[in-house]
Amino acid sequence: MGAWRTWPVVFLIFLFKDASNQEIVASVDLARSVTAWEGSCAVLSCKIHTRHTITNFTWYYNPEYDNVAKIFKGTIVYQSTNNTEMSSSFFDRVLYIGTGENNCTILITNLTRQDSGSYQLRLMGKRRMGKDDWKWMSKSKLNLTVSDAGPGLKLHQVPEMQENQQVTLTCSIDYDCPFYNMTLTWLQNVNGKEEMIIKKDMSERSTTTKLTFVPSWKDNNKIITCLLQRMNGANDNRTIQLDVKYAPQNVQIKAESPIKIEEGNTITLECSVESSNPPNPTITWYKNNQRLDSKVNKEQFDESGHYYCEAKNSVSATKSNTVEISVLRK
Repeated sequence: MGAWRTWPVVFLIFLFKDASNQEIVASVDLARSVTAWEGSCAVLSCKIHTRHTITNFTWYYNPEYDNVAKIFKGTIVYQSTNNTEMSSSFFDRVLYIGTGENNCTILITNLTRQDSGSYQLRLMGKRRMGKDDWKWMSKSKLNLTVSDAGPGLKLHQVPEMQENQQVTLTCSIDYDCPFYNMTLTWLQNVNGKEEMIIKKDMSERSTTTKLTFVPSWKDNNKIITCLLQRMNGANDNRTIQLDVKYAPQNVQIKAESPIKIEEGNTITLECSVESSNPPNPTITWYKNNQRLDSKVNKEQFDESGHYYCEAKNSVSATKSNTVEISVLRK
């Protein structure tokens, strides 16, 4: 795997003019920004669109135009033909990895901070109908940033969680390079299923890991970590504490049934709830399956009947056990 950050692809249209001042139209797709770690590698994605023949393309590092000599000067990173002008600082570190006639993608290995800067593409070619040559430097720049920090690990927005409903957590980094190994894993104890997704599109090169699981109420407040491990031993992580919504659990009336009381006396019953999220559920009492006008967890009763309570939150309601009260006449 590899590591880098890309911004959305830019569709650029360049207008070229040949010696006859006739316009030649071409376009280039490339990322605006790439971020990578020192010692890693970076893919500079690039594709040329033209109906004319490309005889050579050249990648430049921090090029400048010499108005006197009327030429571009700068460090040559790569040439598709006649690579003898390539800078020694990039020698043996740059590979062409493009596929197809108009793909101008290159890969730079063993990155250093000195590689940070602007990269531009120089095009040379021949008109489709004619022998005139044309050449042009891309107006846009691909900015490469190399640092210890590198691309950032991202924990995507955490979805709302409810017991017994499947949920997926997503963690990613805008980086992928074939010559730099790294792993994204989850440190978790929720019996989740992990899935790794690697994108190598022109518009995006990224590594993503997804964790899918069905939470129970016992998973609430558990800690789950997305861990990035790089080939140089460096680690990074993002942590989340689960907030699982669930119905009231273990709703009980703690009393032995049946309960016998003498006429004129009362008995206090308590409706206990072990746990609830959201907390503080609403308590409702029932006598012979008929709702009573009571919302407290402790209530006094002086009539015969079958009693139970119900605890309800925004997720669901849970009933308790039933207790029978018998009133003995004097």
